[in-house]
Order: sequence, then C-alpha cells, then structure tokens
Amino acid sequence: VFIGYKLQAISETNITVLNINGAMMQSENQLLNAGENQFKMNINNLIPGIYFVRFTTNNFVVTKKLLVK
Repeated sequence: VFIGYKLQAISETNITVLNINGAMMQSENQLLNAGENQFKMNINNLIPGIYFVRFTTNNFVVTKKLLVK
C-alpha cells in the first residue's frame, strides 16, 4: 500500500503502524525532503483488521486509520 503526504521542510520522519490495542506492529524512520512524498508500506504480515498509521516529524504528529481486508 502507498501512503502519500506533504512536508513543509526536510524532516526526519517516523512512520509507525499500531493495532487497535495500541501495540506497535511495525515502524520505520526516514529522512524525507520537503514537498510531496510517498511511503510504500508492506502490509502482508498484518492480519485483517483496523490499524492506525502514525506519522511523526519534528513539527507534527498525524494518525490515520488503516483498514486491512
């Protein structure tokens, strides 16, 4: 699955997948450039269910829902 997002400035970014109970399923750190970015996430190891993807940078934290079928 591809997840797109836009950054205001170059930033160290942490992308974490959490299950419905808040347990970390996978995590990755990347140094990303300003502007439009796309992150390719391998979700083959996740069983069907609801997950949350948390994006953390120096300036903000955003959490989005991910439904795996």
